[in-house]
Parts: sequence; structure tokens; C-alpha cells
Amino acid sequence: GDSPCLCEGGGQQTKLAMSLQHAVEESLSYFATSNAVFLSEMLVREAPTEESKHLLASAYYANGEIHRACACLRNATSSQNRYLLALCCFKLGKMQEAENALTVGGLCGEGTASEAYTHSLLGQICRASSRSSLAVEHFSRALELQPALWSCYESMCELGADVDPSKVFVEKRMMAANGVAVSAPQPSTSAPSTSRTSFSSADTAVNNDSSWLVRRSENTGGGSQDSSSSLLGMQTLAGALGACVGSENSSPGPNTRSSTANKPRTVGSDSNKVPKLMVRSHDAVPGEAGTPRRSPRLQAHSPGSVREARREGD
Repeated sequence: GDSPCLCEGGGQQTKLAMSLQHAVEESLSYFATSNAVFLSEMLVREAPTEESKHLLASAYYANGEIHRACACLRNATSSQNRYLLALCCFKLGKMQEAENALTVGGLCGEGTASEAYTHSLLGQICRASSRSSLAVEHFSRALELQPALWSCYESMCELGADVDPSKVFVEKRMMAANGVAVSAPQPSTSAPSTSRTSFSSADTAVNNDSSWLVRRSENTGGGSQDSSSSLLGMQTLAGALGACVGSENSSPGPNTRSSTANKPRTVGSDSNKVPKLMVRSHDAVPGEAGTPRRSPRLQAHSPGSVREARREGD
């Protein structure tokens, strides 16, 4: 018997139909097809509308019951039901019935987003019935309306049609066909800068590079002495780079320093000579006038120095 709620007022029936519709859609989304069939049958009995029949036929089709789906959609009027009926007839090999479902009474979905899929299905029907030229026309029209229909492009290639993919898969056309707004590029309002890089900006860039070199040397240095020498070498290199960039990017003026002032000093230059240290030997003995003279130990090696050393010792 029927549930008591099915015999109540229209408001209660609408609420039940809404809950059943939601349950059927949820079951189909989780591929619970047998449950979707049972619930959609209840929905059609409760509200025999085109939408309810479409859900029932979709559940039959998903559950592999194509014959029952085709029987459910007889005398369908909505475009989505006509398309599904044509698809079921095509799967069953009824090409003429499938074509009639899409064309009799006007092209199914003409002027809407589903028109591209109507042409795609008509192309498959014509191809299966050995009408290749007409099939190519339908596939081409489908790609014009929806460039994302790769299956149509593939079918055209298999039929030997000469198709240029660069003219079919255009990014702007694909975005427009799938509801993505295509905005025109905005012109730039700021004037391009023609001034050359100043010395300060170039010097800052070199200083940033030198700080990277310092961090690099701190991370890779072995000991403290090696790190200090590498840091000194890196800083000298950074200073030389800064001088080169500054000399190229800055124009000469009255306050501009000489280019030689920025050059690193060489070891052999006069301004960087290291003074020689006078280191006295431990064998040297100061004389009376402050000049070193030979020690007794060194004088003993000369002829006659042994006698002189003995006299001095006495």
C-alpha cells in the first residue's frame, strides 16, 4: 500500500518530492544506482513530471537498464529528455529513432549550450550509418560551439578530415564557451623610464651581492683564519665590482672621484710596500758604539782567534 504521507495535501507532496529528488541525485553522485532506481520510481509516482522522468531514466541508464530508460522517455518533450532518449536509442542500435528524437520538432537544444552535444551525437549517428561527410559537418559544428569537445576532433581525424588544431583549440574561444570572462588587456598608464641606473642603486646591488658572498663564505669556510681571508677576498672583489659598475653608469663631474681611487691596491705598489723588519740574531752581541760585532763563538773559527779569545777571557 501507499504511505499515508502520499495521500496528503499538495504542500506535503511537494516536500516529499523535493526530498526524494535530493536523495536520487545524491545516490547517483555516489554511484548507488540501484538505490537511485528505487527512489526515482517513487518520485515519478509522486510527481510524474519531465524532471522526475529524467531522473528515473538517468538511474536506469546508470544501472545498465537502457531498454527501461528508453521506454520511460517515450513521448518526451524537454530537450534533456529528447537527448537522453536519442542516446539510449543509439546505444540500442536504433539509429533512425535516435536521429528522429533529435531532429523532429526542431533541433534539440538549438540556441542553448546543449546544442553542441546534439551535433556531436548526430555526428556519431551519421558516422554509424555510413554518412561520413554529414558526420564531419556535425562534428565541425559541435567544435565551433564547444571547442572542448575533443571526441569530435578525434572523430574528424579518424574520418580523414583536414582539421587545423590551432584554429579549433583557441584559448579565448574555449574560455568564452565555458563561461569564463575574457577581459581585454589594460594599457599601461605609467611612462617608461629612460634614465640610466644611478651609482647609488648599482652600489646597493653590489652591496647586496657582497652580503650574499659574506654569508656564503661564512657557511662554507673551514676555520677562522680561512674564513677571514676569504671574507677579505670577497669584500675586495665586491668593492672592485662596485667601482666598475659605478664607472660605467655614472657620468664624470667635478665631484666625481678618480677611477684609480676605487682600484684595489696591489702588493707591488709604492703605497702598499711592507717595511722590512730588522731582526737581530740571537748570536749577535752589541759592540761599544752600538754596532754588532762577532761573538766569541763565531771568532773562534778564524785563524788566531783562539788565542785572542783566551786573552779576553782572562
